[in-house]
Amino acid sequence: MNTYQAFCLPQSAEVMLSSLSLVRQLLYVAGEQLLDLVAAAVLVARLIYTVYLYPRYFSPLRHVAGPSVGSVLVGQARALVLDDVGTAQLEWVKQHGPTVRVVGPIGIERLMFLRPESLHKIMVEDWVENPRVCLYILRDEQVLTL
Repeated sequence: MNTYQAFCLPQSAEVMLSSLSLVRQLLYVAGEQLLDLVAAAVLVARLIYTVYLYPRYFSPLRHVAGPSVGSVLVGQARALVLDDVGTAQLEWVKQHGPTVRVVGPIGIERLMFLRPESLHKIMVEDWVENPRVCLYILRDEQVLTL
């Protein structure tokens, strides 16, 4: 008996090892593709939640009076762009009162306050607790949007 032959694997074992390495390679490739698929699914789910579900069903501001949420992607931005400056805001204030919630593009929510007491509390008294991301002042129509 040759020493080389004593340590060689039978042919069936070699086939089995090569098939195992092939399976391992396939699982590795499938795992990468599965990871990409899961990442894409999470991204799509997050987009649907942010743009559609959150402003309609989960936002703490959803009960504040205001116009309907509008289009899924642009919200009420179409009305703001197509009308003259301040026209849509004044109509919303006449319809819904001095505090109005407006949903803009991609589910961004804005609140409009028109009572002087509310504005004083937000901008002067509690300015640290109420950070302002953007501020719009329309002087002719006296509309302030925070």
